[in-house]
Amino acid sequence: MNFLTFLMAVPQKIVLLVDDDFDDHLFFKFSLSEVTGNFDLKSIRDGQAALDYFNDATKPVPDYIFLDINMPVVNGFTCLQKMRKLPHMKDVATIIWTTSSREEDREEARRLGATAFFTKPVGVEMLTTSLKFILGQSHMPGRYPEFEVEFFMAM
Repeated sequence: MNFLTFLMAVPQKIVLLVDDDFDDHLFFKFSLSEVTGNFDLKSIRDGQAALDYFNDATKPVPDYIFLDINMPVVNGFTCLQKMRKLPHMKDVATIIWTTSSREEDREEARRLGATAFFTKPVGVEMLTTSLKFILGQSHMPGRYPEFEVEFFMAM
């Protein structure tokens, strides 16, 4: 079996990025392309559009959601709170992805049912390293400061 055949046999993981910053989408897309695995990146620009996606039965349920906090229309916390009330979305790995490092934001993310809190790294290289860590293995709850991430529950 060659590598391409192997990759085609590996189930595709859907990664949904919800963020209003165009540049962050570009950096994320590039960094995700550097992560080993079969990922399908879907991009959404605000929390209301994400809720519309989650409520559309024709859309596939993502395996991972990276959700920004500060967005127009519906912010990330409100989106997370509403999303967790949907039976098919309550267990989806949802990583708050933000420039914030405030402890209050971490606690709110934990309270609302986020899987992890990921402070946006500076630079594509660090983002790529962090995504390889987050998506590349299972994790137990805890802080991993070298990757700017804290897991609230096993993933």
